[in-house]
Amino acid sequence: MELIRKRARDARWPPVAIFPEGTTTNGKCLISFKLGAFAPMVPIQPVVFKFSWSKLDPSWSSIGPSSLMLAARLMLQLHNSLSTEYLPVMAPDEADHGDPARFAARVKSAMADALGIPCTEHNLGEGSLLELARKYQIPPEYAVCELGGAMNELFPNPQSAIKYCKSYIHKFAVLDRRRKGWVSVDEVAQVLGVVSSRACVKEVLRMCDVDSCNRIEMRQFMIAMASLRKLVEKRPDLLRTAFEACGGDRDQRLRLNEVQRAVSHCIPDLDLALVANQFTKADANSDGVVTFEEFQSYVAENPEMLPILSSLPPFNYSIMVNGFV
Repeated sequence: MELIRKRARDARWPPVAIFPEGTTTNGKCLISFKLGAFAPMVPIQPVVFKFSWSKLDPSWSSIGPSSLMLAARLMLQLHNSLSTEYLPVMAPDEADHGDPARFAARVKSAMADALGIPCTEHNLGEGSLLELARKYQIPPEYAVCELGGAMNELFPNPQSAIKYCKSYIHKFAVLDRRRKGWVSVDEVAQVLGVVSSRACVKEVLRMCDVDSCNRIEMRQFMIAMASLRKLVEKRPDLLRTAFEACGGDRDQRLRLNEVQRAVSHCIPDLDLALVANQFTKADANSDGVVTFEEFQSYVAENPEMLPILSSLPPFNYSIMVNGFV
């Protein structure tokens, strides 16, 4: 970025050409702009390209034809049309307050208007999520969750967002046994082993079902899991309540029999083998007990377990939601 800034401000260099999206798309929207072109805060000459086609979309994307196949199909056409439009030069103004992100947003909006398409906050990293969804035979469009938007606020950096979103896709694949890209509350309850106690699951998953259609799409699941993980970081006191509800109120340690007793009391039909399996995951050092620090780390990595924890008094759904708000 420093090299871009240096050359942009040196009149001896010709203009620097940058494609701010950092990738290729199907051209139906403008995704997140990287800030390298805008960091120098100097005037920018926006340029947009328009492909005219009727039978073959020339764009390349991670879930489309391979680059080799696309090249072959393009060469088999009689002609391929591309028009270039130079927009008015745009310079930083007082409204940008020296913020490259605000400057980039203005330029992006002008370019989108010229193309007649919307702006979104998707970014390059989502390509790997689409590939993972396709690996699980889940419709890849359900993995699109605009990492540059709300998800960007839930993680410390883009690398962390990709890492956790991949883990959430793995988890969702376990729930989505029919590979539809969405699951019902009853399906989630069945996988978690709480069929007759699905009311507690329904209460927690209500925050995932933003469309109120009694189903949860993978993108909604990923955003909800990220939000719950953020809650764990922000409100360790809520986790302390859950920890004590599991039996960790005496010596600040959990043992398997204590957890099984606490959980089975509230959810009689819960498979105790599932509890034992999750306890083993939480017991990071395999010493037979789970400390609060291990418990906190476990819940952060496995927020889908909160439906079960929310059924344990005194920890409940209303406490969790109030803490998140």
